[in-house]
Amino acid sequence: MKKFEIPEPKDYQHFVTHYREVMREGKEDQAFLGTEAWYRFRQRDSYELDSTDISVLMEYCLYPLYVEGDRDIARRTFNILKYFSLSVDLVKLDKVTDYISIQNWFLTEYSNLPFVIETDELERNIIDSISKLSDEQKRTYTYERLCNVLDRSPLYRQCDEEKVEKILKEFKEKYYNPPKVVETIKTVEKIVLDVTSIDAMGVSDDHLELLLIDENKWIESLEEEHLLKLQEKLNNYIYFLESKQYVARYGDSFDKKVIHITFQYSPSDNGLAFLAAVQKTLQNTDMSLKVELPDDETLPEKKSSLADVSQPKQEQEKVSQERYLQIKKEYKVRLVLVVFLLFLSFILYLFIILSFSRHIPFIATVMGTVIPFNHFLLVPVWQEKKAIEEEHPEWKNLSTSEVKVPSSESSKRTLAAIGTILALFLSFAMLYRPVKVNTKIPTAEEIKNMPRFDNNYTPKSKSSSSSEPESRSTTSDLNETSSTEESTQSQNSSKESQNYPHHIPGMSDEELKRVIDKTLKDFNEKREKEENSEKTESGNE
Repeated sequence: MKKFEIPEPKDYQHFVTHYREVMREGKEDQAFLGTEAWYRFRQRDSYELDSTDISVLMEYCLYPLYVEGDRDIARRTFNILKYFSLSVDLVKLDKVTDYISIQNWFLTEYSNLPFVIETDELERNIIDSISKLSDEQKRTYTYERLCNVLDRSPLYRQCDEEKVEKILKEFKEKYYNPPKVVETIKTVEKIVLDVTSIDAMGVSDDHLELLLIDENKWIESLEEEHLLKLQEKLNNYIYFLESKQYVARYGDSFDKKVIHITFQYSPSDNGLAFLAAVQKTLQNTDMSLKVELPDDETLPEKKSSLADVSQPKQEQEKVSQERYLQIKKEYKVRLVLVVFLLFLSFILYLFIILSFSRHIPFIATVMGTVIPFNHFLLVPVWQEKKAIEEEHPEWKNLSTSEVKVPSSESSKRTLAAIGTILALFLSFAMLYRPVKVNTKIPTAEEIKNMPRFDNNYTPKSKSSSSSEPESRSTTSDLNETSSTEESTQSQNSSKESQNYPHHIPGMSDEELKRVIDKTLKDFNEKREKEENSEKTESGNE
């Protein structure tokens, strides 16, 4: 027995990365089904077109993950297969039987698989689930495949031979439709196509060309045989090129290898569909298929349908690579715009918050402009870029410096960015209200240090030591002199007071002037009363 070898990391890394993304989504069981394109694991030569190829999943995902340290993958795989085996879904039953068959084949060929799933419980569940299928399900091709597995694999008979025989007997009696025998045509025709040899081979324009000549008529009753032989011959041509059996004669310096098919009679619609499928399969290789149809004016549409698919691989890759670089550059520009819009929104929002303005309407404006810009203009470009990079990971490091983005794409995001910026500034202008500056309130210390008016001021006499008669005689003169000085001082003080060198908080200059004038008036009246009373007293004496 041979030793099982894990593929090279460069061959399985893409599958492992994809599988881990599916694990993070919590959809690991969907990877075993592959009914949705995102969860589908297959290669270009896989027979499974619309679902996961279990052999690819095992060899390029499950086993490498186990070797890299994910020991729990064996337990999770068993749980998923057990869940499938208990289901009455035909696709799930088909996938779990595929896994058992492929693992059994691996065990017969290799001696050291990374891990092995015990299948006894799964086989019993499968037999029970198949017996519970509805009559409608039993009339499908998938059910026929399941019955063929039960019939050909001894594992299921070893598990429960009685139930297996009962299922197979019911299938053969009620649901098996043997192929109808096609009546022979009057003119006997045979499909003459030597599948073991290459018709012709040569070098043309620095590429190797293999010629395949089909001289058979396309007869409806013989179409299936015709297609089978043509497929077998094409497979031999492809194997000849892949195994490089031409190297000994022609060397190995060819950029591409061409399989040139020439038809003497126009292929049927099924034949053209088969050729188109072959051309599509060879697109991702260094081989291409060139189809030459007979000169028939009734077949212009058929020729044009093949012309699109037979476009050289190099030209198609060049077009798709240029498109990828345009998408990559446009993604970078739109990402910068989204970051700028978010930064601008944050700055404007900060001004609104600091001014105690209404911020909720501004948040609504941001959600109605920046978020749709990101969702409808950035996310689709990112998804398209990611899909291309998964198919061509070697393109990630290509430079976009000399790439020109189509004007339709650039104008779309430019107009959207301008509209978003205008909406943000308009919303900011409507909502922003600056904070009013309040007058400073003086402190208690400042109020204590303010100047005060002395209303009890009385002037002192110049000579108090002179005799009483002299004082009496000179009293009136002194009073007059003092009154004159006081009036002069009061006038000077009133003039000086009008300058108002000090400002009392909460009181305007006019109010301060009225208070000072009233105070001076009261002071003068008081002085006059005192003088009059002194004169009256001196007259009485």
